Formats: sequence, C-alpha cells, structure tokens
Amino acid sequence: MRLKLSALIPVLLLFPINIQANSITTTTLSNQQSFDFDTQSFGFLSGGDLYYLSQDCASCLPADTNKFWANNIGQRGLQDIGPVPLLSISSIPLSGYNQQGVLAVVGDSYISLAQAGEEGNFIFFDVTGMTNSSVTLDWIYGSTAPAATPEPGTLILLGSGSVGLAAAFRRKLASGKPK
Repeated sequence: MRLKLSALIPVLLLFPINIQANSITTTTLSNQQSFDFDTQSFGFLSGGDLYYLSQDCASCLPADTNKFWANNIGQRGLQDIGPVPLLSISSIPLSGYNQQGVLAVVGDSYISLAQAGEEGNFIFFDVTGMTNSSVTLDWIYGSTAPAATPEPGTLILLGSGSVGLAAAFRRKLASGKPK
C-alpha cells in the first residue's frame, strides 16, 4: 500500500516549523563609535544601540574607558552575562541592564536592549578581540535568544519522526486492527 502525500498534509500542519537563522555578524567599534545593530550603521557617541570608549580616549577619564555605554537618548542599556558562548545564550534577563559603562572583556557575552523604537529586540554579542583603540564583536540581532531557536537538523529529525508516526498510524487504520 502506498502512502499518499495528501494524507500527510493535515498531520504536518499540526507541527508548524519555525526556522529562524541565527546569522552571526562581526563588527569592530573604534573609540567613541556608536553602532545601530538593526541598520548596521555607525555613529559618534549618540545614535544606535550603544557606543564604546577605548583606552585611547584622550578626553575620557581612565575609569570610563574599555567600556560599552548606552546613556544617550534612545539607548536603553546592556549587561555582561559572562563567558557564555554566543550561540548558547538561551534566556533574556528581564532586568539588570546598565547604561553607565559596562566593562568590555574578551571572551564575555553581553545582551543589549535595542534602542527606543525597536522594543522587543535585543543584541546578543561577545567580545572577540580588543586593542587600545577598538573592540571586535560577534553579534546577533533579534527578538529571541540564539539558543532558543532549534538547529535545522533538530527540526528535520522532528519532522521526519512526525511523518513516520503518521505513516504508522495510517497503516493501523487501513488494516482495521487497532492494537
């Protein structure tokens, strides 16, 4: 007996598959440079989601350097979540975001609230490199934590398992012998 694809369509509709690609982008911020992660555009101190003050900042107090800041109009804060791999971030804190200088640490990951007007979105990033004048970030912009989205391979396994269950169920119904 052949299994018709049309018989499986109602079963497949019961298991909607939502694939969200977690595309990692790399950006380097220089001293006093701000960045809008949604539009991928640079600014100077203001604008964007956050900015960075490097060791080379001649007009800055030493205590204010090597830090991310989000204290300008529209910038809403960020936090260091420690040495968590970027693609392993699985939750988004509801509070604890700081606007007043968060130390940049190579190997640490951060979560930033997207700027005003982009509520519900976040920037997940880790510091991959730092010099006296710049910091390099790998980042993901989105509304869900990177690890909260299943890998495509997991979704394929789930889908093929569902198809197998549907086929077995259909064979039982066709044989008329429920067990």
